[in-house]
Amino acid sequence: SSDLRVLACLDVQAVFESYVRCISEAYLEGLKNVDTADPFFRTFMHSYAGTQIVHGLVLAATDAFPPLAPIAFQLTETASRFSVSRLHVRRMMDAAQQCGLLRLTDGALVFTPAGRAAVDHIYATQLLVFLITAARTVRSCPRNAEPAARA
Repeated sequence: SSDLRVLACLDVQAVFESYVRCISEAYLEGLKNVDTADPFFRTFMHSYAGTQIVHGLVLAATDAFPPLAPIAFQLTETASRFSVSRLHVRRMMDAAQQCGLLRLTDGALVFTPAGRAAVDHIYATQLLVFLITAARTVRSCPRNAEPAARA
């Protein structure tokens, strides 16, 4: 498959340069379609550590993707882990609750159906960018590009 070919050849300078160019172009194309009024985007994508906190929550989930079950959440621990203030994390979580993306309970957080849909959309979009980038890289890189021999 094209993504495996790209991965195997990333140490070839021409392939690496093509991949970087293609992924940059894909992200720039994607920015044209971003709805900055979207609650998920407004709450997490503009805040310091917002994206990292979402990734951390998704990684902490043990049941499904996007998470269904409550996820352990401690304000102080989260703020410390991402080097932001407790107030910043509290405001972000309050905004996410007000937008209907999640609910906070004693020591846990639950994504609402709207929050689960937003997480699913964000991850699916990222996956599409990577797959499109791999295909574009394969089309644009030299046919004779072969992976370097491993020592």
